Parts: sequence; structure tokens; C-alpha cells
Amino acid sequence: MTETFAAQGGVIRAVAAMSRAFGHLPPIYISLSRHDGAGILAVDAPDAFEVWREALGIPPQAVELRSFAGSSWVVATVTWHGAAFELSCHAIPAVAPHEAENGGAL
Repeated sequence: MTETFAAQGGVIRAVAAMSRAFGHLPPIYISLSRHDGAGILAVDAPDAFEVWREALGIPPQAVELRSFAGSSWVVATVTWHGAAFELSCHAIPAVAPHEAENGGAL
């Protein structure tokens, strides 16, 4: 658990660096977790997820497709400028498991 706001400074500085490096990319939702100190980045659409995934240097095989209660989303983790981040998109159409295994589109 992050004990102080100052302890979240690494993530805050990394987000500031992102705004300079990736200012041309689609907008994102940004949260800071006080539980593990990670930055949480969320986008509204699969194409925005792909743009951000590439910009952050996350390999495609590191992306997980998750589902729960009829909802599906993709998530990946990355360390960027020394700070831990989770990138996610919840606007993922549900696909049957065999479709996802056989290259079903996000």
C-alpha cells in the first residue's frame, strides 16, 4: 500500500512524460492506485488501446483478454519511465473462446 502522496510521485512524473511524448495520441483515463502504487490507464476503444500499446512498447503477446459476467476487456502491464502501469480497454465485443483462440478480432 502506498503510504503517502509523495510515494506516488514516480507515476505522476511518468504521466507528465507521457503527455510530452504522446500528446498526439487519443485521450486516456488516468488513475493512481494507492494499493500498489501503479498508474491505471484506460481507453474507450480497441483501436486506441492498440495505439497506446504500441507507443508504450507493450508486445502483443503480453495483452490478456479477460471476461466476467458477460463483459470482456483487454489489459496489459508495462513499466514506463520507471513506473508501473496497467493499460486497459473495456469496450471489447464478447467472442466465444474458440473464436478468440482462432484469431477472432477484438
